[in-house]
Amino acid sequence: MQGLREWWTHLTREDRRALARLAALGLMGVLLLGAGGWLGRLGAAPRAPAPPARTAAGTLAGEEAAVSARLAAILARIPGAGRVHVAVTLSRTATDQYLGESGGSGGNGPLVVSTPSGGQQPVRLDELAPVVQGVVVVASGATRPLVRQELAQAVETLLNLAPYQVLILPEGL
Repeated sequence: MQGLREWWTHLTREDRRALARLAALGLMGVLLLGAGGWLGRLGAAPRAPAPPARTAAGTLAGEEAAVSARLAAILARIPGAGRVHVAVTLSRTATDQYLGESGGSGGNGPLVVSTPSGGQQPVRLDELAPVVQGVVVVASGATRPLVRQELAQAVETLLNLAPYQVLILPEGL
């Protein structure tokens, strides 16, 4: 610890040129990392986000598996990604919202209309997409920083997530 203090004191008091070079190298590294991601996206065509997946069962686990599989298929197409495994965690499944359920027209239940066959059907207003809590991606190509960044940006864009909700890990480490 004493050697580190002596080195820092020498660097800050006596060798200011070396300190300036060290700071310039650090700044160049940060700029290159930022420019690498920006330059990598220049020729890429924008991708439309996939619509939310619905499973027959409509269970949380079923929708998580369906979204994970669709996302893995997309991420595997990124150059250099290699084998890709995805785990998506949802806090709610896709749900339908009906007229009258949320105070739209009053009453206790949804508004229903008669169908031509003589039955009754609720009036559907909207479909609420599943809410994604987080995504973990394990990819064989994630050992390379540019591939890791592209995987993270693809997940963030496709699922409209913040960076802290996405974790990209290399396979087999």
